[in-house]
Amino acid sequence: EVESHVKTYLRVFVVLLVFTILEYFYAMLAQEHFGALVLGLMAMAVTKATLVGMYFMHLKFEGRWVYLMLV
Repeated sequence: EVESHVKTYLRVFVVLLVFTILEYFYAMLAQEHFGALVLGLMAMAVTKATLVGMYFMHLKFEGRWVYLMLV
């Protein structure tokens, strides 16, 4: 029996959409503080990239060697 992952993909998509909206508003609010702007946007970008890699590229189901290769 094949399990549908549509709900999981939609949840991840919504989280990515929320992070994208947060990045936009964060960039508008933190323009005066360049260091905080870069650190905040980088943290959100790494989080989004991790979600994309784990769920849409199916790295969640790979062995530990993949994580060592990424590092």
